[in-house]
Parts: sequence; C-alpha cells; structure tokens
Amino acid sequence: MPQVLRPRSLPQVPDRCNRAHRSCRPDRTTRNPGIAGETGPTGPAGDTGPTGPSQSIDSAQANNNYFTLLVPSSGGLFVRDANVSPTWQDLSSLVPEGETVVAATIVDQGQPPSNDVHISILTADGDVYQTACVVTGDYTWPTNCTAFVDNTPPDN
Repeated sequence: MPQVLRPRSLPQVPDRCNRAHRSCRPDRTTRNPGIAGETGPTGPAGDTGPTGPSQSIDSAQANNNYFTLLVPSSGGLFVRDANVSPTWQDLSSLVPEGETVVAATIVDQGQPPSNDVHISILTADGDVYQTACVVTGDYTWPTNCTAFVDNTPPDN
C-alpha cells in the first residue's frame, strides 16, 4: 500500500484579538468616561529637604585697588586681588573651625589712603564674624588678615 503523507500539524496560535486578550479590549476609561469627582483632601506635608547651596559676592575699593569677595556654592571664602598672583586667594583657612560661610561682605575702612579692608561673614548657624586685612605695602593673603572675631548678636 502506498504511504500516505499527512501534513504536519502546526501549533495552535492563540487568537490575539479575542475579547479575553487585554490588548484588544477597548479602554473602559475612555469609552464612557462619566463626570469627574471632586479633588481629595491635601496630604500631609513631606519632610524638609536639604538646604540648597548658597552664593555671595561683594566688592570694595581701597586706594584705587579693587577687591572682590566670593562665597561659591561649593563653600569656602575667596578674595580677588589684582595686585597679587594668583589673583584669586583662598581665605577659607581663616574661617572658624566647624563654620560654613553662606554670605560675606568686604569694605574699605578709613579715609584714603586706607591701609586695610574689613571682611564680615555670616555662617549657616547665623553667627557673624569679622576680620581686618592689611592691603598696603608687601602683603600675602591670608597672613595679612587677623583672626575672625565673633560679632554675633546676643539674641542669635
């Protein structure tokens, strides 16, 4: 008897668009949306986030010399003095230990010719400090400055 060739049976592929398959169902939220309800109550406040970076800049002129004071967001305290090299000098070593400077000012003290500038800083804790820096003759930052003196108001 001759051999009968039967076709191989193919695996059954599920019908991808039958009603039971999620990808073929109509989106029930858009078919008949209805009326929106009222907004619910406000939830509790979240935790306070971290303090953002602070930046501060000020400038002064003493005896026709210009000084710029900078508190960058990365921290520290820097003065720009075109009479020395490099022009930007790091004064961070003068800042009292454990304090973080968030703002600073620089001012010429006295009638021309002025011999010094005064630098005041505000720290993250709300403390206020001040130093005086000689800016005549041969001087080197930061050794031309006195140590910072605490000038924090008593109610702080």
